[in-house]
Amino acid sequence: MTFNSAVFFVFLAVFLPVYFLVPSWGAKKVCLLGAGILFYGWFNPAYLALVFLSTTIDFVAVRVIASSGGSLPGDLVQRTSDAFGPVLHNLYGSTEVAYAAVATPEDLADDPRSAGHAPLGVTLRVVDQAGHDCPPGIPGRIFVGSHLAFGGYTDGSDKDRLGDLVATGDLGSLDERGRLTVLGRDDDMVVIGGENVFTGQIEDVLLAHDAVDDVAVVDVPDPSYGVRLVAHVVAARPVDVIELQDWVRDRLSRAAVPRQVLFLDELPRGATGKVLKRELRPAAAR
Repeated sequence: MTFNSAVFFVFLAVFLPVYFLVPSWGAKKVCLLGAGILFYGWFNPAYLALVFLSTTIDFVAVRVIASSGGSLPGDLVQRTSDAFGPVLHNLYGSTEVAYAAVATPEDLADDPRSAGHAPLGVTLRVVDQAGHDCPPGIPGRIFVGSHLAFGGYTDGSDKDRLGDLVATGDLGSLDERGRLTVLGRDDDMVVIGGENVFTGQIEDVLLAHDAVDDVAVVDVPDPSYGVRLVAHVVAARPVDVIELQDWVRDRLSRAAVPRQVLFLDELPRGATGKVLKRELRPAAAR
């Protein structure tokens, strides 16, 4: 069975009807076409955040919640655990490689950013530019192989390959136990002052601040510094720019501090809930 990617769906018990939850970003609410008892759910992270606005579904019987289709903010992991217990799983993959890794509730309790281990039948490697395996904790390119990986695009083009493995287009690292952490897309890494900075990490740190409801960080050209980071923040309450900059500096590094913070009423999102950063860059570059 297939579903439109714009539809947020849940699986209920066999003898209960299926209820579709359709996001309405403009109204910042979820429209529930029915009500019932949720046993199993599969959510895009942006939609999972909206579940907390629902009051018409009984969540007491939740057994498994699976999140995929985007990065899972650390604060959302904690909120989900507090609300439903240890039921959240983080699934990482892509259209081209299918499933690449699965983080269990135990993995997420150890590290909310974990993408977990490769499932049975999947080969997962993190390699440097020469194709050599990166040591634990060292970032590299993520390559995945399985019988579900695609054979190439219909126009004859292809993703980068390493033997039988296909590049996901993401950067990541493995820990000592072989668990994957996805750091972001290849183009999400920014070199500032000779230091590799990942915009996804900055977003996670800012989301942990109680004055931040939503955030997206982009890099734009800068005539003085070559490149600068701009944070677009949806604030939960009035907050000073310097406070947010100090918050990032204390938890990451000086290079990771956004030079500019812009406050918005909401972030532009596509049908699947992902932030459309391309729409933020023109204004940020001014």
